[in-house]
Amino acid sequence: MISHQELSDRMEIQNILALYCEAIDNRDWEALDDFFTEDAIIDYTATGGLKCTLPEAKTYLDRALQQFNGGQHMIGVPLITFNGDEAKSRTILFNPMIVERENQPHVFLSALGMWMNLSEPIRGGAFAIVMKSVVTSITCLLILKPKNKRPNR
Repeated sequence: MISHQELSDRMEIQNILALYCEAIDNRDWEALDDFFTEDAIIDYTATGGLKCTLPEAKTYLDRALQQFNGGQHMIGVPLITFNGDEAKSRTILFNPMIVERENQPHVFLSALGMWMNLSEPIRGGAFAIVMKSVVTSITCLLILKPKNKRPNR
């Protein structure tokens, strides 16, 4: 039987993942301080990015995401396992991102992947991410242009 504490921990971790997505989609890099430990390692190498510290990740994300007009992270229900005070979570993600080509914002880049997170309680028992890693990434470019209006018949 799952204890009340474990249920609370699971909900807290799921909330951290949702807030992380919101921070990235809103490009609120300072909000990331609320979800990561000061010594966190963030690994974006599966997507061609960096393995870096949180300050380096903020700079990298700001630069890397400039080419996109927007995006919307969608994540599945995370698989969370506990080992003492540590928690590991694995979450699938889908992230359609709008790219503008030829002044047409109808080009979408769809990123599929999976995150692995290692969290531990800090700040009065609240969880924070110690390590974040994109472990798989599939990227496909779908070019969608608006249809020309049909002439009146």
